[in-house]
Amino acid sequence: MLELIQISSGYKDRTILNHISLKVPAKTIVAVLGSNGSGKSTLLRTICRATNITHGDIQFMGTSLLQYKDYEIISLGISLVPEGRGLFDSMSVLDNLLIGAYRTQSTSKDKLAQMLDLFPELKLRLREPAANLSGGQQQMLAVARALMSNPKLLLLDEPSLGLSPLLVSRVYETLDHACHTLGISVVVAEQNINMALKFADTGIVLDDGCIIMQDTSQRLLGNSAIRESYGFR
Repeated sequence: MLELIQISSGYKDRTILNHISLKVPAKTIVAVLGSNGSGKSTLLRTICRATNITHGDIQFMGTSLLQYKDYEIISLGISLVPEGRGLFDSMSVLDNLLIGAYRTQSTSKDKLAQMLDLFPELKLRLREPAANLSGGQQQMLAVARALMSNPKLLLLDEPSLGLSPLLVSRVYETLDHACHTLGISVVVAEQNINMALKFADTGIVLDDGCIIMQDTSQRLLGNSAIRESYGFR
């Protein structure tokens, strides 16, 4: 579905990613792992065409993304849940959801019903400002809004940040459902390595803008060097 081919990218004259190659098959979850500053967010933003690409190519379903602007990417079937969620705090939960479907208005009613079934907590708060929601509910809203665009590929940047372990599990169960029930491929950038690898099919480890390890999630979970470096059991 998605392939990055020797991609180098960054901001203005600063290169962050160095010759990154990555394949994301259909209906899989790929975890992008690494510490702060490793290039995880830049990788997601690069896929969305929000960085300066200086080398390589990005193929999405057989089409190069380099010919598209960042605002055109969502129409191709790629949706991003950014770090910090990016909600419109003063707008209602319902309006936030409907904004997610602005490119696919013909299916917005069906998608809205599907999202409210998936996140029943939001159904009770539809008329309230997004700012009134708890952190966990805001993350659910951000994921639901991204799914409203009916994506083929869902990108998430640090979805577990600031959430309790129970809510983190809930978010990842939703991603598992999106992938294996709805058929959406997922790329999730995380510092919560243990949780991400429990749900992912494969993972890559970034350090200083380079992939230093790439393997199945089970092998990465069992890798003693990864466990020691990132302090999980």
